[in-house]
Amino acid sequence: MISKTPLTETEWFTLATGRTFTRAHTLIGGVDFAIYSVHTDWNVDGNRDCRELVDSYLSVDPTPYKIVVGDFNDEHFSDQITMLEEVLTDSWTTLGWYPGQHVSWPSKRFDGSEGSQLIDLIFTSTAAGAIVVAGDVVKLTPVPSDHKPVWAELLFSADPGAPFTEDPFAEQRRPDYGFPPVGSRPANLLANPGFESNLASWNAEGGMTATSARENQVAHAGSLFATGQGGCSGTRSKARQTVSLTSQASAIDQGRGQLLVSGWMTTGYQTISDAYGSSNQVRPYDEAEIRVEMKDGAGKLLGVEASSRRDTLDWFPYYATIHVPPGTRSATMVLTSTRNYVNLLSNDAMFDDVYLGFEALGAPHEVLAGNLLTNPEAELGNTSGWTVTGAVSAFVDMNLHTDVYPLKSASGDGFFITGFGNTAPAAMVQDVDLSSQAGRIDLDQLSIRWGGSLRSYESLAAAGLEVEFLDAGNGSLGSVAIAPSAAAEWTTHQRKDAVPPGTRKARFTASYAGGAADQGLFDLLYLAPVQR
Repeated sequence: MISKTPLTETEWFTLATGRTFTRAHTLIGGVDFAIYSVHTDWNVDGNRDCRELVDSYLSVDPTPYKIVVGDFNDEHFSDQITMLEEVLTDSWTTLGWYPGQHVSWPSKRFDGSEGSQLIDLIFTSTAAGAIVVAGDVVKLTPVPSDHKPVWAELLFSADPGAPFTEDPFAEQRRPDYGFPPVGSRPANLLANPGFESNLASWNAEGGMTATSARENQVAHAGSLFATGQGGCSGTRSKARQTVSLTSQASAIDQGRGQLLVSGWMTTGYQTISDAYGSSNQVRPYDEAEIRVEMKDGAGKLLGVEASSRRDTLDWFPYYATIHVPPGTRSATMVLTSTRNYVNLLSNDAMFDDVYLGFEALGAPHEVLAGNLLTNPEAELGNTSGWTVTGAVSAFVDMNLHTDVYPLKSASGDGFFITGFGNTAPAAMVQDVDLSSQAGRIDLDQLSIRWGGSLRSYESLAAAGLEVEFLDAGNGSLGSVAIAPSAAAEWTTHQRKDAVPPGTRKARFTASYAGGAADQGLFDLLYLAPVQR
């Protein structure tokens, strides 16, 4: 424990399992705070730690303002954290994060080792009414620990006898903020969205199935839900449904089309028991993803919106509002259950109550066209469309070094990877024709929205993105860049930049700096013209 204000009454305690924690007091603004620094166990011993911590210490501590921080070895919705939340409030949940939305452990290789966990938590006593102003999980490179540092900015009333009773940020942090309520949404274009007719109207792959119960989970609503393969032979199970948007073509081509997407996801989990009781078993859980693909009449992919892979231990919703690129004629919802190899019993990511609606806006949105990049996320299984220097490959899952479990894409099946342990730089380059937008460009009325998902493997060498603007003779008119990052976690980066007058081409470059035995990874790359 390190504090800017003096620590007093410092004590060390040992729990029945042998785990320990520290408690101290400090005055902040003249108000007494009790600060706990904790490292609890997991599985059944974790239950014992958390039960004892709540019953023997937190519940009987008369200090109104308590802050409890540390490594809790499991996430919101687990048995352990549910016990703590009888008297404590989790800052990450207050911020609206779903478990695993940010990875605090492990600090690197997480797809290839332990799964993605948000287990370094910052709690406050629920009765204190603290407002969580902000917080983050910090991606340091190189990493100094197997855990990432976390921080939260907390606001307390100056009078412990009159704590805050309203959170001014609560409304914006709701997962469905800005999404129309059920009664006022456009009609659901999906057939059988709750899987009550099994997988009727869905195209199933890889053993996707509908069931009433699996691995300690039941349906979010109704009787059935969709889930992955019941055996351990497959990596991914999918269900697809395509809806035609031809009747909405006029609004879409006027730039007024908007898709509303939602769905509920969770994952199954195993339990473990001993003489002291039972608990959810902490292990890398299977992961669910909702993905929407927008295509033109010829089947060309114009845009993708994805939930990212999620592994929450209870049903958690996903909501998205998507501006439809002009030319779009269909939308496909893809539900993917991705199995983590350590969970050998079945593929247990789950889906229920999915929704896809169309809305015609009163005025055009900013999107003028779809993604102009060819093969932007390696779904073709190769690097076609790109000019490659150095070692660049396209993969769908892969083993690296001594890891048993392969790395996974940010979305979909494929991703680009560079390096393979050598230290040489590598790059992928693609020229994008912008001549069809020449009128807007020369009137200084065009921008591009561009970016992608990046990560490294070991957090030793950086990957970055750049766009260079070229005139008709390939002369450079300037460039913009997304700063290289070595974070060993899929991180989405995006920018919106004005296109200089005279531009006829944009040169998109994804580069890996090299200089260390590491790998740079790229996925979901995109460049789309938008209104200035």
